[in-house]
Amino acid sequence: MELIKELKKEHAVLSKKIQALREMFGFSLDRERIKLSLGDFEKFWNSHEEKEENFFNERKDLDFAKMIIEEHLDLRGHWEVIQKYLDKRDVALKVALETDGKMILDKFEKHIKKEEEYFNSLSHSQ
Repeated sequence: MELIKELKKEHAVLSKKIQALREMFGFSLDRERIKLSLGDFEKFWNSHEEKEENFFNERKDLDFAKMIIEEHLDLRGHWEVIQKYLDKRDVALKVALETDGKMILDKFEKHIKKEEEYFNSLSHSQ
C-alpha cells in the first residue's frame, strides 16, 4: 500500500507538470524553456513509470495491468514525436505542440485517471 500512496502522490506532481506544459504549449515558442520543461517532465516520468511497471508486472495476469503497460509504450511513442519537433522550424514546432502536444497531454491525463481509479479500487477492496 505504501507504493500505491507514493504513486498517487507522483500522479499529483505529474498532473501539475502536465498543466504547466499545456499552458506553455499554447503560448510559448521559447524553445529552450520548452526543452527544459520537457526534460524535467521526462526525468520525473521515467522514474515514475519504472515504479509503476514494477508494480504492474507483478500483476501480469490482470488484463488491466497489461493494458497499462501497453499504454506506457504508446505514450512513449507519442513522446518521441514531440521530441523530434524540437529542432524543426518555429511553425512546425508550434503546430506540433498545439496538436501532438495537446493530444499526448490528454492521453497522459486519461492514463493517470485510469490508474487512480484502479488504485482506489484496491484501497476499497482491502
